[in-house]
Amino acid sequence: RLIEKIAADAGQPVPVVAVVLGDDLTADANRMLAEGAVRSFATVPGAEADGQVEALWSADDKLMSCNAYLGAEPIAHALRQGAQIVITGRCVDSAMVLGPLLHEFGWTPSDT
Repeated sequence: RLIEKIAADAGQPVPVVAVVLGDDLTADANRMLAEGAVRSFATVPGAEADGQVEALWSADDKLMSCNAYLGAEPIAHALRQGAQIVITGRCVDSAMVLGPLLHEFGWTPSDT
């Protein structure tokens, strides 16, 4: 709604806005850890030497957030669907440039 207000205040037409979701994995993090789909972030350096590998995160810890970094494809898809502005959660830095390029030049990820 803020983008609509900014456009209206500037006397401009309301742009088509897309929101790319899917980066927030917080609700599924403990399930994914239990299923082995993800591993703990890291182990304490040197702990392996004495056989005491200590995970920095486990299902018992209170997890504040768990996010995946999305790539360029969701941004390109939103632009192909007519979006003029694309809002994303976490994405890799290159996605903000590569996504519009994929769209503009009709590239596929294997072309890059």
